[in-house]
Amino acid sequence: MNTLRNILVAAGSAAILAGMATAASAQSTASDSATVNASIIQPIAITKNNDVNFGTVARPNTASTSTIDLDPTLGANPITISGGTAVVQVQGSRGQFTITGDGGRSYALTGSTTAFNLTRAGGSETISFTPEFAVDSGTVGGLPGAAYSAATQLLYAGGAFDITNTTVPGAYSGTMTLTVTYN
Repeated sequence: MNTLRNILVAAGSAAILAGMATAASAQSTASDSATVNASIIQPIAITKNNDVNFGTVARPNTASTSTIDLDPTLGANPITISGGTAVVQVQGSRGQFTITGDGGRSYALTGSTTAFNLTRAGGSETISFTPEFAVDSGTVGGLPGAAYSAATQLLYAGGAFDITNTTVPGAYSGTMTLTVTYN
């Protein structure tokens, strides 16, 4: 009877040890998975097609101020004059830039987007020019089209400046630099 009891005790002990070993090995590893995502979009760029040109304007002949405005939304005859007696002698043309990038994305337009001076060639006289912008489709700051597809938008540049009967005649110019960056 002792032999049977010894066999049963030994068998029970072996079963307990085997269960502990199985439980210990079941808890030693675990795994899971994750998805890896990447979004690749078109690069954004801006290219000048033509300059902003106010044409030729005769300054006022009386003590008055004339505002010369080049409307960026108008392709033909974009120059208008308000106030004073200045007269358009030769019509100018709006500036044009091409913006390319990923469709449906928003962008910031920075650089020469606020007033800056135009300086007379051969002199130090300046006139303050305030730029204005318009686009052919969508809005300034938003590319048309669907995400992950190439988009093109034309950006038109115009603006305004004031002259008086004391503005020194001459060719005035300045540099407009524009930068586009995805938001």
